[in-house]
Amino acid sequence: RGLGDVYKRQEYMGKTRRETSALETDVLVCERGSFVMRVSELKEDDPSNDNIFTAALQHLYFRQLLGIGDSGFHNILVIAERHYSEQLVVGIDMEETASKKALFSRESKRDRDISAKFYGQI
Repeated sequence: RGLGDVYKRQEYMGKTRRETSALETDVLVCERGSFVMRVSELKEDDPSNDNIFTAALQHLYFRQLLGIGDSGFHNILVIAERHYSEQLVVGIDMEETASKKALFSRESKRDRDISAKFYGQI
C-alpha cells in the first residue's frame, strides 16, 4: 500500500466476519448476499437489472480508458442497500494495470449478449 492508493469508506458493509488465510491475517470479509453481489450473478432477463447492467458497462469503459483493473462483470459489485447510497455499482480489483484492451478479461457469450443489449444506452 503505497502513498498513491485511494480507498472509499462505506459506512454499512453488510454481514461481515474476520478470517485468516495462509496469505493474510484477520481480514474483514463481506458475505455474499448481505450487502454485496457481483454483477455477474444477476439475472439478465430481469428488467429491474437493466440500470445496473448499464452502469456496469459504463464502469468497464471507465476502466478501459484509464487502463486499470481486471475487467469484467465478475469484478463489479452491485450495491444492494440503496438507502445508504444512490450509486448502483462499485468496481473491485482496480489496483492492477490492465494488460488487455478489451472490456472483459474473461469474456463469455453471456457477457457479450448482455453488453450488446446495453451499448446503445451509454
